[in-house]
Amino acid sequence: MSTSLPDVRISGGDGPGSLPRGAEPLAPEAPASEGVISPRLLERLWWAARVAYRARWVLIAITILAAGLSVWLALLMPNRFQAETRVMLPDSGDGFGGLLESIAPGASAILGQDGGGGYTRYSAILTSRTSLEEVVDRFDLVRVYETQEKASPRDEAVAALSANTGIGVDLEYDYLSVRVLDESPERAADIANYYVAVLNRRHIALSSGSAAEQREFLETRLNEAELALDSARQAMQAFQERNGVVQLESQAEALMGAIGAARGQVAEAEVRYQALRSQYGDENPDVSAARAAVSSAQSQLNRLTGGEDAVMPIPLQQFPAVGRQYGQLMQELKTQEAILTAIRPMYEQAAMSERRDASAVQVLDPAVPPSRKAEPRRSIIVLSATLAAPILALLLLLTWALVRENGARVFSRLRAES
Repeated sequence: MSTSLPDVRISGGDGPGSLPRGAEPLAPEAPASEGVISPRLLERLWWAARVAYRARWVLIAITILAAGLSVWLALLMPNRFQAETRVMLPDSGDGFGGLLESIAPGASAILGQDGGGGYTRYSAILTSRTSLEEVVDRFDLVRVYETQEKASPRDEAVAALSANTGIGVDLEYDYLSVRVLDESPERAADIANYYVAVLNRRHIALSSGSAAEQREFLETRLNEAELALDSARQAMQAFQERNGVVQLESQAEALMGAIGAARGQVAEAEVRYQALRSQYGDENPDVSAARAAVSSAQSQLNRLTGGEDAVMPIPLQQFPAVGRQYGQLMQELKTQEAILTAIRPMYEQAAMSERRDASAVQVLDPAVPPSRKAEPRRSIIVLSATLAAPILALLLLLTWALVRENGARVFSRLRAES
């Protein structure tokens, strides 16, 4: 630090404006060549050296006193330890951000994709008032930071915790660090690790909120569809048990075929009966047998059309009503099956999305109690105070000497000019 002295001409004599004893009056200042100190500047330097020499014992005493006081104050300052934990973001290799990272590492962070954007989110969570208050309450920092007597003890503790917490991002190695200063190394490590626990919990809650709502909605709809499908199956089973219908289309087709065959048998038996009857009369045994064959064929046809056959135990005249009821039940069954088929993959996708969004932070290095203090740096404090004190004292002495020697003259000239 250099001191610029006012440009005041000093004349001889013993008055307030005189030079110190033994000093010669200054000659007119000659222009100084480059690299050569002017006589006037050299005289001023010698004058400052004489002032410093005359006050050497004062400066030495001030230096010793400053060194002693700085040592005493530095020893009074409590040791503070810094614990650090490092976390990474979950992998996100898909999408535009992943493509950018594969082409040029760091580009996604510059453009706000993945990387730095996630760290911004992490930093926002860690520095939020809710997270800080949770840490304050967990470790009773109102008592630790001795803010009980303040107007707002909890707010003061939150402010102190925020000042003792550092959040850093390293985009080159892709990690976020949480650093905590505390007088206890164990508490510093515990607070840093608890920060990660709070980050993990709140990150999951915030990230999976919308995905969880979608998953819960689809899960509810899926359960409703499963219940509806089960009801439709039960209704179909009851209908089948009540009417003896398993597959209406197949059974109806088989019934129509059996009725057609039975009618053909009836027609054939009647033709044969009539032919034998006209030839041999009613009393002939062959005619009686043919008549019995006609009755048997007609009975079989009546059983088929009356719903007494195992192929379709429904009377033929009831087919429209039974078919309509069967169609309604089958339509409901197919509808619920289609709904369930559509909802199930959507539910699985929502569940996977929720799990992906709720990925926990990956801890690279958990915080451990540090073995060496982070502050105060007592050597720097003592050295700075020891060097600064004599320099400031010398500046004050030079100012005081200059005022004593030239102050009255300067003030008189100022009064005269004013």
